[in-house]
Amino acid sequence: MVWQKPIKIIDLIRAGLLIPPLTITKDYYGVTYEAIIQEDGTVFFQGKTYNSLSIAGSIVRKSQVCTPKGRPYPSTNGWTFWKYYDSEKHKFELFNTMRKQYLKLKENM
Repeated sequence: MVWQKPIKIIDLIRAGLLIPPLTITKDYYGVTYEAIIQEDGTVFFQGKTYNSLSIAGSIVRKSQVCTPKGRPYPSTNGWTFWKYYDSEKHKFELFNTMRKQYLKLKENM
C-alpha cells in the first residue's frame, strides 16, 4: 500500500469542490453547533480558528463529554462528524462525502 498525504480542507477548495465561506453543522446531544470553513481552509468555531475539521469537532465533543485523561480534548474524525448542506442534492451530507468526491477526482487525474 502506498502512503498518501492526508487530505486537508484546502485541497477541496483548490479542487473547486468547496467554495468558502461554507457553514458546517453538527447536532450533538440535542445542541446544534455551526462553524465556518474559511478561504484559507481553516475552521472558525465559537470565536476561534482551528486547522482541521477534527480539532473543531473535538472542541464540540469536549463541551458535552469527558476528555480522556492526558488529552486536551476527545479524539474526533472531523470528516464523519461535520455536515454541510449540498445545494444540488438539497440535503445535508457528511463532510466525508466531499472528501470521497475529491479522492475520485484525484484518481481520474
